[in-house]
Amino acid sequence: MALKINLQKREDHEVKTIADAHQYSAAKLLIEDVTTLRDRLRQENEDSPRRSPEDLTDDFVFKAGAISALNAIINAPDQADAYIKRRSK
Repeated sequence: MALKINLQKREDHEVKTIADAHQYSAAKLLIEDVTTLRDRLRQENEDSPRRSPEDLTDDFVFKAGAISALNAIINAPDQADAYIKRRSK
């Protein structure tokens, strides 16, 4: 199951702002950093997945959840854009 941002709870101008996130320097930088973090976690899980009951943040299940949450943030602008297009039909 992929996590998605619930856009139905947002006002139209907020959804538009999310869709335009790549046009804002701060949002663009944050998405770049989130993408780097997601890629690092994904690589760790692919290269050496491990169970870690001592440190759950090092456990592959925790990392998989973090990757899913980060993907929701990375994909939010495209998701918002698609939501706007669907609503305008």
